[in-house]
Amino acid sequence: MNKELNKKLAQLTPEQKALLEKKLKERAVSKKKSSSIPVRKNKDEYPVSFAQERLWFLHQLNPKSSFYNIPVAIKIKGKLNLEAFENAI
Repeated sequence: MNKELNKKLAQLTPEQKALLEKKLKERAVSKKKSSSIPVRKNKDEYPVSFAQERLWFLHQLNPKSSFYNIPVAIKIKGKLNLEAFENAI
């Protein structure tokens, strides 16, 4: 596939090569601009994520429910590094 591409590139005129290079640079610049995160003006308010909104909504429907509580029991064998465990939790 690279051989075919190299053949096609070799057949381009200097004007076509210049135009191709210009288009590729424009595309690279537009990708850089679109992937950046805009700076927020109001730093006192933070929007919630969809998941946070969903949890709030479920809580409003039934405040005493345990929709997102997942009970888990873990059996630990061996010596426990209490400090690391506390930091992890």
